[in-house]
Amino acid sequence: MTRSKAPSRKSNPAVGTGNRPVPTVGTHEVERGHGSRVDELSAERATHQAKAKPWDRGTALDAPPPREGMVQRWIRRTVRGEDDPMNLNKAFRIGWAPRPAETIPDEWKMFCTKSSSGDGVFAVNDLILCELPEEIFEEIKADEQERRRLQMYSVEVDLENSQIAGGPPIVRDHRTAVTHPARTVGRRVEVADNE
Repeated sequence: MTRSKAPSRKSNPAVGTGNRPVPTVGTHEVERGHGSRVDELSAERATHQAKAKPWDRGTALDAPPPREGMVQRWIRRTVRGEDDPMNLNKAFRIGWAPRPAETIPDEWKMFCTKSSSGDGVFAVNDLILCELPEEIFEEIKADEQERRRLQMYSVEVDLENSQIAGGPPIVRDHRTAVTHPARTVGRRVEVADNE
């Protein structure tokens, strides 16, 4: 005797037990689940968010851009945890002054610290951001260049005076090399000879 094989659910989903048709369930737009709403919201947020700026390795001494007509520099206020008033006084005598907290853009305000006198200054660790007018800075730079030139001239005169008459000449080979290992690793900049 051969048995007739009943249609299985796998082969025909419309046929149920006892040959009753099984109703098919369709999805309707209103019957979406919670997960699809979350997906919709995240897609909406992604289209409305501003593009993220590319990541850049920050330095320990990032500073806001200088104000118009000013030059800024970090001035040390402590050495190994001890106050260094001589360094601050020297900088203040030259003309450097702490940058006022009210001139700092809002995105940089988190770095402003209160000093003992209550004035807000822009500081990172033991350094204070100070500023100086560009005109004074150019005068200081010109003065330092003149002092360096005079020192080099003095060395040349001393060498000429120390030469023994009839002795071997002193040969001077002036070369200057500047290396900035923090900025560019392995790059060496050499200044051309003056000859």
